[in-house]
Amino acid sequence: MSSSGDKEGAAAASSSGAAAASAAASALDAVFEEDPDFAAAWESLQSKTADEIRSRTEDLRRNIQISRQEVRTVELGMRRRQAELRELKETLKLNVKLPYLVANIQEVRMGRLVASRALRAVKRDGRAFGGK
Repeated sequence: MSSSGDKEGAAAASSSGAAAASAAASALDAVFEEDPDFAAAWESLQSKTADEIRSRTEDLRRNIQISRQEVRTVELGMRRRQAELRELKETLKLNVKLPYLVANIQEVRMGRLVASRALRAVKRDGRAFGGK
């Protein structure tokens, strides 16, 4: 009884395994139809040994790691350039405003100078700006 039950269980498992394999094969067929490059890669993969596949996988992982590092380096350089650009823009804004500020300060200083000379003249002579 148990041997016939085992045979029935094995047959059921075998049929479910066959169904899963059939589903996987149809899924692969769909991929092959959509992407001919994938089909060519799959055919080339079929001719490789397990060691060759492992080696190629490690090579790909290493290349991905190097590419990610390069992307990080470029992003860091880009952030540095953006910060430098912001600083340069701020400097430019100051340089555009600074001449006006300097001119205003000069005018104030000149005004004080003229006023202080006039005040000294008034105190000394008792008259303002050369008047009598």
